[in-house]
Amino acid sequence: VGEFAVCVSELSEKPEFHFALPKIPRRILNEAMHFFMENKEREAACQLFYTREDGYSIYYPEQRCTVTSVSFKRDYALECTKTLVMDMHSHGRIQAFFSGQDDRDEKGTRLFLVAGSLYDEPQVLVRAGITGRFVDLDIRDIFA
Repeated sequence: VGEFAVCVSELSEKPEFHFALPKIPRRILNEAMHFFMENKEREAACQLFYTREDGYSIYYPEQRCTVTSVSFKRDYALECTKTLVMDMHSHGRIQAFFSGQDDRDEKGTRLFLVAGSLYDEPQVLVRAGITGRFVDLDIRDIFA
C-alpha cells in the first residue's frame, strides 16, 4: 500500500507515510459516498481492495449498523487474494472524525477513511495507520 516510517521506541511519535500505489480513481470515492448516502440514517462500512491486474474494487461486507456504530464481517479469503488498501466507514449525520472507538479498532496497516455530515455538506477524512499509530493524509494525495 505504501511505505511507513515509524520509530518503535517512541510510542507517541507519528509515523510517516508515502502512498506507493496508483492514486485511487475518483469514481471509487464517488461509489463509496453513494453507498454511504443510501445509508445515511446510520453508520455503514466498505473496504477497498487492489490487485495489479484488476486495479481497485470496493467490497461491501456483511455488517451490523446502528446510528452510532458499525461492525462488519471480514472476508479473510478475499484478503488472501487481494491487497486490502482501505477500510471506509461513515458517521451518517455526525461530522467526519476518527473516534476513540475507531482508534481502538483500526490496528491494521492500511488506510482508513471516515465520511460524515451526510445530510449537509459531506466531509471525508483519510489517515494511514500502523500498529495503532496514525498520520492524517490529504485526500488529494490518495484520490485522483
